[in-house]
Amino acid sequence: MKNIRRKLGAVALAAVLMIISLSGCGVGKISSDGSISTIERGVLKIGMNLNDSPMSYLNTDTARPDGFEAKVAEQVAEKLGLKLEIIDTTQKNLLKSLDADIYDCVISSVGMTEENCEKYEATNAYADVSAIEDELTEKPKNTKIAIFGKKNNGLIQAIEKQALEPLKEDGTLSEISNQYLGTDVIVK
Repeated sequence: MKNIRRKLGAVALAAVLMIISLSGCGVGKISSDGSISTIERGVLKIGMNLNDSPMSYLNTDTARPDGFEAKVAEQVAEKLGLKLEIIDTTQKNLLKSLDADIYDCVISSVGMTEENCEKYEATNAYADVSAIEDELTEKPKNTKIAIFGKKNNGLIQAIEKQALEPLKEDGTLSEISNQYLGTDVIVK
């Protein structure tokens, strides 16, 4: 009887420790010192469909992600003081893979549909691609696009305040838009 109690106690203790350790898991938590933690410490992993020229594509000369959204992702990571890792996926799997914690957020022509905004947290729309919609490989369901992440984890607010707003204000996003899209699609 004593051994059974010890075993049950050990199992209960292990379960409590597992719950405590897992409660700290998640993407984009803001720590007490104000720094952003991501899936992988110091790296912002972004889901992107690299089959959506001119928004995002694989540059055949450099074998690296390129295009409007790839450059936006680079600037966002830089502003947050994080290294960038772009993870290529299909448009269909962008948000599904976000649910599976494969990456921290999505920057890939995801429109601000009611369904997307209900299930995920989003920045304010940073671009409206209605002027270039005919040129896009993947047509968003809503031409106002945003950066999406999991709800209530702090990352999307940090991206909005620490990266997107300053990049809009200093004209960087407009420059990137003009460079890759030939027009300014940035929402002011």
